[in-house]
Amino acid sequence: MKNLYALLVGSALIVTTAKAKQLTIDGQQSQYRTQLTASVSHTEYRTEYRETTCSREVQDGYREVCRWVPGGTTCHTVGGGQNCGLTPSGRQCFDVPGREVCDSTPGYQDCESVPEYRTEYYSCTQSVQVPYTVKDYDLENDVVVNVVRDQRIPKGVSEVIDLTQNGNAISITSVKSTAKVIVLASQKAEEISNSGLLKRLRTTVSVRLVDRNLALSAFLSPITLAIQNKALIVTSGLIQDLKAVTFELDLRRNKFLGKDEVVIQRALSDGEIALTQNANQTITTIDFQKLGILDRIDGKKIKIDLRLKSNLNMDQVVNRQDIPAGIGETKELDTRLD
Repeated sequence: MKNLYALLVGSALIVTTAKAKQLTIDGQQSQYRTQLTASVSHTEYRTEYRETTCSREVQDGYREVCRWVPGGTTCHTVGGGQNCGLTPSGRQCFDVPGREVCDSTPGYQDCESVPEYRTEYYSCTQSVQVPYTVKDYDLENDVVVNVVRDQRIPKGVSEVIDLTQNGNAISITSVKSTAKVIVLASQKAEEISNSGLLKRLRTTVSVRLVDRNLALSAFLSPITLAIQNKALIVTSGLIQDLKAVTFELDLRRNKFLGKDEVVIQRALSDGEIALTQNANQTITTIDFQKLGILDRIDGKKIKIDLRLKSNLNMDQVVNRQDIPAGIGETKELDTRLD
């Protein structure tokens, strides 16, 4: 097969070829140093014109197509009406029936000529987009990993993470986790030099270890809502640190006609909630009187959407597999406040 080539200007996917570096973070060592290398390239496309065989439909005579049109009978009434005249008792009219006349039409064949087609093959040239890789530069990145741990970190922490250069940023993934801590990571890169063929970076990765039980115990049990004594009662897993969570309340008063009225829609402050510990659960009381909204909803139908949200920055979590499913889901309650 014969090929003709034409270069297309324009690039597509940026590709980084790099080898991962693995670190084991135990919560005892506060700093790690390593170097990442990568080869950065991008994909471009060229158009190749290839000789091949194409096909097309061409007319090849006619053929007769017939269909049977059935006959039928149509009937109508002829004559009839009223016949009026004078009688000894006065003028009288009589109905005179009409006569039904029917006509029959015989069936017949309706034929027409329609064109016929056949497939014709011929030599042609087709264009095909062919990708190829263009190397941009090599990259070297001197990486410093600073580890900060919260005060309450359990024993036996051993978090294994991979650092992989991905363009100018570092991809940080969890390889092995003890599920005892949540690993949070952020990064800041600085370009040191760039000769065109070699780019050198210096990146600082900030890793924070957070006690998983302390941060997420509120979400390890089902969250339920109830109304009691003019207050919203929220039952959840154990909240050991109020700074680890946020209560977001969206309460609306149902209206028979029109759009529901928004009574409150915001995050609640620590002073607007009261916590009671009960074994492995926390019972949170949100008093409508303290919120200053009781007079607007008392005796009314209301709809409550409550979201118990973790204050962890989920975009920075490395070991996402250790985050409970459904964390931060909104719980709903439709009721009348009596």
